[in-house]
Order: sequence, then C-alpha cells, then structure tokens
Amino acid sequence: MTALLQVDGLRVHLPVEGRLRRVLHEVSIEVAAGEALGIVGESGSGKSMTARAIGRLLPAGARVEGDIRFGGADVLRLSGDALRRYRSGGVAMIFQDPRAHINPVRTVGDFLTEGLRTHQRLSRKAATRIAVGLLADVGIDDGAHRMTQFPHELSGGLLQRVMIAAALAAEPLMLLADEPTTALDVTTQSEVMAILDRLRRERGMAMVFITHDLELAGAVCDRTAVMYAGSIVEQNASARLHSDPLHPYTQGLVQARPDIASTTRLVAIPGQPMSAYEVGNGCPFAARCRYRADVCTTQVPPLRPWHGGWTRCLRAEEIADQLAAQGANRG
Repeated sequence: MTALLQVDGLRVHLPVEGRLRRVLHEVSIEVAAGEALGIVGESGSGKSMTARAIGRLLPAGARVEGDIRFGGADVLRLSGDALRRYRSGGVAMIFQDPRAHINPVRTVGDFLTEGLRTHQRLSRKAATRIAVGLLADVGIDDGAHRMTQFPHELSGGLLQRVMIAAALAAEPLMLLADEPTTALDVTTQSEVMAILDRLRRERGMAMVFITHDLELAGAVCDRTAVMYAGSIVEQNASARLHSDPLHPYTQGLVQARPDIASTTRLVAIPGQPMSAYEVGNGCPFAARCRYRADVCTTQVPPLRPWHGGWTRCLRAEEIADQLAAQGANRG
C-alpha cells in the first residue's frame, strides 16, 4: 500500500534558554491513505511535537532535520500558497484544548466559515449552509442557533465537536488529532471518539492519533507506534502490539493497564521518564529496563524490522526467546 505520509529520520531541536535542545531524536513512520496510526507515550515523549512537525506548526527558531513527505511532496520545503494548501486541504489538526484555539470573542459561525470563505471562496450563505451540515455530522443539533453562540456558551464536549467540524470543513486527506479527548469526562470522551472514528471512515481520511491511552489507540487505530524520550521504540498492528508487545517499555505500558475483570496487582514501570534532551549514549530506557545488559548502556539501538513491525531494542531476539519460554512453561 502506497504511503500518503512518510516521515523518515525526523529530528527536531527547539531553542531553550539561548541554546538548541533536541526534543525529537529519530522518528520514522508511514501512514497510508485511509489508515489510522496511533502514537502513544508518556508526557514529554515527543508525541505532540511529532504531530506539530508534520503540520509545520513548530515555534519560531525550531531546527528540523530528516524528511517529511505528503503525497510525494517535500513538506519541509513548502512555502507560500503551497504551504497554505497543505495546511487547509492536505492535513487538518484537532488540538487537545479547543478553548485555547478558538477565538473567544468571535462566534462559532465565524470560526467554522472563515476557512470556507477564505480558501474555497464561498459566499457567507454557502459557507453557513456547509457549516450547519458539519455540526449535524458531529452530533450537534440546532446548528443554526449554535452558529450564533460564542465559545464560552458551549461545554467542552460541544466545543471539541466544533473543532472536529472545523477540521473536516476543508475535506482534508489526513487528520492530526492531538489528544482530542484528554480534557473531557469519560462519557464525553467515548462520544467524541466514536464520532471522530465514524467520520474518518466514512470520508476515507487517514489519521495520526496522539494519545497517552494505549487501549484507546488500539480501539480506533489500525497500527500503533510507541514513543519514549523522543524516539519511536516499537510499532506494529494494534492488535499484535497489545497481545504480543516486544519492547520492554511497551510491555510495561500493557502491564500497567487497569482491568476491572482482574484482581492482579498492576505492575508499575520503575524509575522516572527521561526527557529527549537528557538522552546520552546507549538506550534511553536502559535505566528502567529489567532486561538491560552492559551493551544497552553503551550502544544506541536502531529501529529495525521485527515480525511485521518495528522495534528499537538491542536484545529483541533474547527477549522474544525468554517470553516464548515463559509461555511454554505456563502451558
């Protein structure tokens, strides 16, 4: 399957206190048209930074290395009209906190129709008709009335649906969803994710879904990539990654998931997460890894193919053998 999005060896440095610090080390992913890829990891692992790099939304002063291609075009070289077309009809971003990204002194109608009138040159009447239809698509009734309201008059769940409607307005080929349900209660999270997943499938859009919830990524994404300290450490089909995780960090995330049907005590990952700019020689997860050996502290593990997916672990074969032996003993 031909990739719509190709990211190869992405590295990002941001200016911090007068000097550049690396916040992404080595990110390589591919997403086909119509496919959903989940990116999972702890806070500070580089998930959102990856999405912002893909959307060309990094702050001023950022230094980006590597390759990002969308539909064959070199995203890092786009400028002017080509960059505007990419950000409007190529990719659309849904942010974590809609209240921080919707102008509080303009109506919902202004927010939804601005892009339609600017990029598609539609009249106000035509743009309004489309916007009301989009509100219905995301489950908001009485769209004509909602168009006249201001953001502070809507709940967080409704406002996030407005954000999704705005992202869909330009009919993008790909959605970049950056933890779109984190600020919502559990019931509203489920409703919003169901809407987002349904509309993505109906419209045949690709999606990069950023989340800290491994189970949620598995439920809505075809494949899942796990990030740690600015790098992808494992990537595979979501079902395979959940049932047969190989990287020690992924194993830790799976074992730490609560299960209401189980009385087994959850196993916490020891130690503290590492920031990308703290990474030195060796594997960044070595200090927290139960499988670590001397080689893990001196050699940086490459991302390499493994059983239909990818893993960044120097001891992958040994770990797989140990897990197979444990499974045989339990059987």
